[in-house]
Amino acid sequence: MGRCLLKGWRLFARYDGVDVLKRFWEGSWLAGPLTYGLWVGLVVGAGQWAVFGSAAQGIGTGLFTAVVLGGFMARWRRRVWPRGGQLSSSDRAAVVRAVRHGERVPDPRLGPDVLAYASVVGDAAERSWRDRWVLWLPLAMTSGCAAYATLTGQVRSAAYWWVLTAACLAARWRMPQVLEQRRSNAAEAARQAGQHI
Repeated sequence: MGRCLLKGWRLFARYDGVDVLKRFWEGSWLAGPLTYGLWVGLVVGAGQWAVFGSAAQGIGTGLFTAVVLGGFMARWRRRVWPRGGQLSSSDRAAVVRAVRHGERVPDPRLGPDVLAYASVVGDAAERSWRDRWVLWLPLAMTSGCAAYATLTGQVRSAAYWWVLTAACLAARWRMPQVLEQRRSNAAEAARQAGQHI
């Protein structure tokens, strides 16, 4: 369990990298998003277990979160990048890797797919920058819950909420550089793909 949590934290801490997205896009149209949802469900379930002390509640909440989020992400994945559904999982992963790292895709026939996915990433980064104020909402909620749990002496609950507050702060602090890197890498990958079409 400890190793799983550590691996999940590393993936979260490197959310600007390709690790999580590689797993998300590599699998089938359902398995990839469900795996993505499972990591989120693990964090949510662990939090429920820590706050309420009930393993059954933690497992139930974690599985529910994984299924709901996984289903939502599967639908979202089909909608934002329809061309991805026509690729094999290895080709899809190669396109994602090239766009996320700003590299040339090894197979020239994937050039149009790189251009399409680079546009998806660029648009998403622009939307995220416009809506960056949204990150203040979970920060306000988690810090409020943490303060309340601290004042009322709920030690486990306070620890859980303070950890989430720190994670929200880290995400808010890193957001500008992450979005700029994503835009830059997507533009570079599109430029290189355009030269070989």
